[in-house]
Amino acid sequence: MEKDLQAIVVEAKCKLDSVSNRPDWERVKATILGPNGSLTQIAKSIGKVAKEERPAFGQSLNRTKKELEEVFKLSLSSIEEKADLKTLGPAIDPSLPPILTEEHILLLTPAVRSFLSFEKSGSPLLKQLNVKQNGFALTH
Repeated sequence: MEKDLQAIVVEAKCKLDSVSNRPDWERVKATILGPNGSLTQIAKSIGKVAKEERPAFGQSLNRTKKELEEVFKLSLSSIEEKADLKTLGPAIDPSLPPILTEEHILLLTPAVRSFLSFEKSGSPLLKQLNVKQNGFALTH
């Protein structure tokens, strides 16, 4: 029976290696831990085990179930992390200068014009703030 329990753990790990989304993960979990899953089928066979071997069998079964639950938990967290990273897109390095597209420049143009007209007015507030022109955004 111990070999059967270890075979179930190995089977679960192999199946989970090929899983990349939550629905597939749920299916694999059901085939192992569900009401008709392989671990459940072995647990139902406890009546066939000799009375003196039942406590040891029960302990092995519980250890295997805990191990499987941990394997499934780690697998799910990995799947969710990958899904989150896919949703977020590529990592952004804040130390790099921004990449401005024509769309960005069109969005910035009204703000730049307002700033430049404010600057030309000789506002004392502007001098007080000691505003410096940024090479790509505020050149005239």
